[in-house]
Amino acid sequence: PRLQAGGAIGFTAAIACFGPFFVGVALSALDAGTWLALCAAYSAVCAVVCWIRYARPGAPFRG
Repeated sequence: PRLQAGGAIGFTAAIACFGPFFVGVALSALDAGTWLALCAAYSAVCAVVCWIRYARPGAPFRG
C-alpha cells in the first residue's frame, strides 16, 4: 500500500546505512580473497532465493 511505502523505504535505508561499516570491519578482519569468496557466495544465494520466490514458473510472488 502507498501509506506503507515511506516506512518501508525508511526502514530499508536505516538497515543499509550499516553496510559500509560492516564491509570495512570485514575487510580489515579477512584477506581480500576470502572476502571476495564470501561476497560471491552471498550473491549466488540471493540470486537463487529471488529466482525461487519471484521468477520461476509457479512462483508464489510472480513479478
